[in-house]
Amino acid sequence: MRIAMCTENVNLFGAVKTAFEEDGLSSCVRCADQLSLMKYLARNPVDLVLLDGGRDFAPFRTVFAWRDCQCRDSLPVIVIGQQFDRDSMIDAFDAGANDIVVGPLSTKELLARARRAVECGERRQPVEDRVQFGVYRLDRHAGAAYRRDVRVPLTPREFAIAWLLFANLGALLSREQIALAVWGKDFSLVSRTLEQHVYKLRTKLGLGRDAGVELTTVYSHGYKLSACERDGRNVSADDAPLAASERYAWAQPVTVPRAIAA
Repeated sequence: MRIAMCTENVNLFGAVKTAFEEDGLSSCVRCADQLSLMKYLARNPVDLVLLDGGRDFAPFRTVFAWRDCQCRDSLPVIVIGQQFDRDSMIDAFDAGANDIVVGPLSTKELLARARRAVECGERRQPVEDRVQFGVYRLDRHAGAAYRRDVRVPLTPREFAIAWLLFANLGALLSREQIALAVWGKDFSLVSRTLEQHVYKLRTKLGLGRDAGVELTTVYSHGYKLSACERDGRNVSADDAPLAASERYAWAQPVTVPRAIAA
């Protein structure tokens, strides 16, 4: 079993690494932060991810968005937390955590949960692959976007951004969140590229009041895809429900899309 653990706590990692390797598991690698973790996962096969949330799970939400972007839904993730409250635990599960270990860490308990998470991950059903709203329909499996049933030619990253926005309809997504989820890089490294992709996406999909969906740039914050008035009436989720809306219930930060070309 190959394990990647994201933690700043060297002592904690040492204890986990020793316990796992003594139990016959092949390797355990430490990544100091979420960005280095995503870079490692992009280049190396891993069977399990451990996230040391300490007292705050929020920073790791982007890791789950990245996992969905890469279509690695079967990769199990266990979140470790010293003092998670009820809301933090709910957030972690809503984001896609396979399991949570709270309190002083027992390596024996973690080993048992790790084995179960990997076994369940191998049998895990894929997440919803279709999102639809108004005149738009996105198919994650095919990497295809349709407007009024006519396919719109999008590059893999344009599609990934589109899926991210439609799956989080009405939520403000920061530029940092999109950059990490789609490129696996810090926003400062892809700022111009992201702006160009958003411009092309807005143009290709014909987003605007005529289509009932607008893509708004929120100055100094990010982007927001919202339903808007069309033909004198307000477009709502009742017109065409989002199939993936429950999967991405923690949307205000972010989640989602398709495998992206390297």
